[in-house]
Amino acid sequence: MVQHSFIWIGQKDDALLVYFCKEGQELGQTTAIYTNNIYETHRLSNLLGALGIPATCLQLDISKSAREAALDKIRRKECHAIITTDIAATTQDPPISKVDRIINYNIGWKTTFQIYTQRTSNLRDASENSGRMITFMKPYALALISRLEREDPNFILAEYEVNMDIVKACDVQVQNAVSENPSLRESDTRQVRAGFTQVLPLNQLAHLHI
Repeated sequence: MVQHSFIWIGQKDDALLVYFCKEGQELGQTTAIYTNNIYETHRLSNLLGALGIPATCLQLDISKSAREAALDKIRRKECHAIITTDIAATTQDPPISKVDRIINYNIGWKTTFQIYTQRTSNLRDASENSGRMITFMKPYALALISRLEREDPNFILAEYEVNMDIVKACDVQVQNAVSENPSLRESDTRQVRAGFTQVLPLNQLAHLHI
């Protein structure tokens, strides 16, 4: 059974991503990271690589052999993180490899229940530390969770506890990497839709309609 988790996001998206990837690397786990666009796919792959976390990415314009090589790195655990968009993950062969954890770094306003469940199909069987889907709670994610709760009464979402001291250390590493290479900086363009700029408690999610 998939373990659905969330974490509230402030201004440390990248630091939290590094935290989770390092945690997975220490546990010998593989992680798939879903973003909304190819820019973020490349940026995050380069950022993780700069911080010593082997990562690869999928994109639509790579050859089949390059795609197979990227997926093979995940299967062999030469890389512990693969970054992709939904389109790059689902529209080409071979399909994305099974992973231990999935991070929803970005949830777009077009993300549907079907897309979310398609992502979960890429998870290995759940165990104590694997089979987990972690969603970064941004404005559109709130709306998606509301839809998931309406469409699936068995959907249970729990907050993922992190060690904030380690997250702060990861943030320092991210800032140092960005100072050396400004192209690694997170885009200032935030996906904010009118009416969803305020973070709401979970007990209010059922009132969101989008």
